[in-house]
Amino acid sequence: MIICQGEIEIIKAIDTPEEHQLNIIREGDYLGEMSLLGLDQTRTASARTRGSVRALEMRRVDFESLLSDHPGIALEIMEDILRRIRKSDDVAIRELKGKNQQLQLAYKELKEAQRKLIQKEKLDHELAMARQIQERLLPSEMPSPPGWKIESLWQPAQVVSGDFFDFIPLSEDTIAVVIGDVSGKGLPASLLMATTRSMLRGLSSFVPDKDHLSPGMILEEANKLLVEDTPTAMSVTCIYAAVNLVSGQVRLANAGHCYPYHRRSGDPEGILAKGMPLGFFPAMTYEEIELTLSPGDSLLLYSDGLIEARNADNQLYGNDRLFDLLKGQNNDPKLLDQLVINLGEFAGPVWEKEDDLTMVLLKRLQPNITH
Repeated sequence: MIICQGEIEIIKAIDTPEEHQLNIIREGDYLGEMSLLGLDQTRTASARTRGSVRALEMRRVDFESLLSDHPGIALEIMEDILRRIRKSDDVAIRELKGKNQQLQLAYKELKEAQRKLIQKEKLDHELAMARQIQERLLPSEMPSPPGWKIESLWQPAQVVSGDFFDFIPLSEDTIAVVIGDVSGKGLPASLLMATTRSMLRGLSSFVPDKDHLSPGMILEEANKLLVEDTPTAMSVTCIYAAVNLVSGQVRLANAGHCYPYHRRSGDPEGILAKGMPLGFFPAMTYEEIELTLSPGDSLLLYSDGLIEARNADNQLYGNDRLFDLLKGQNNDPKLLDQLVINLGEFAGPVWEKEDDLTMVLLKRLQPNITH
């Protein structure tokens, strides 16, 4: 066929995922000559019009007659076929080079993805191990001294946590209750958490008269040690409370942590004790507060993952909301569960924890109540 008007695409593997264009022929070009010259009349490509096309068709008998009368045309056709073959070969070579480059790039990307996957699997394994170690550092069982009920809750926002709590036996009648929160997240926070916990336990063990231990002095000594080793922009908030299990007397010092609530008949009372977080500044002192937990009273310690939780409108849970709930649930035996439920209702179903959540509740039981 000889093209008189319009354009035709010459296409390989037409109507398949591998389809690609070899050439576009226009007015004065021809196509279909290979099937006339070839003995088996096979076609090497397909043709598709681009809009309206007008062409002249030549049958095989007319083609053979033309070559018989004008042999020179056959030479011109062969030369044109060779040019087309060379052009087709050049296109094929460019396509192969392009595909080869794509394959090389894909191979590099695959190797990089494999390397990152191996790194992620290794990191996930290390984080899982760190989580196991961290969980073992926390109390596996709550103390159960006669006349007392002690509960705790620990919910990390990530695999590992910067929050911690601990119960340190000081004497037969006295325990230290500790809650802390390391600034930051991830492995650095969890390492500093483990360091701080060990320091507080170690300092507590060296006090000669543990019944008269000073929580303020413990935090002061811990701060001196942490100032030297704590990275810039990191610190630890912490409450250290020495609780006499016989008298109910509590001596408490606070290093920049959320103030605890003393729950008793009437409104809950926030216990304000002054002190900067551990690891910020050297030579810090920590104020001590004394209070007494009478039968029926309780002391709630918590981390800022509670009061700084936000809902979909970016509102904080806040101390006012916590105060109102504590006032309304003063005798609730499942206070920690109720706090978690209330927090979930406030934050909504799509709540994503931005910070770790830790709570400890000490309740002195009425004489006629056992647990």
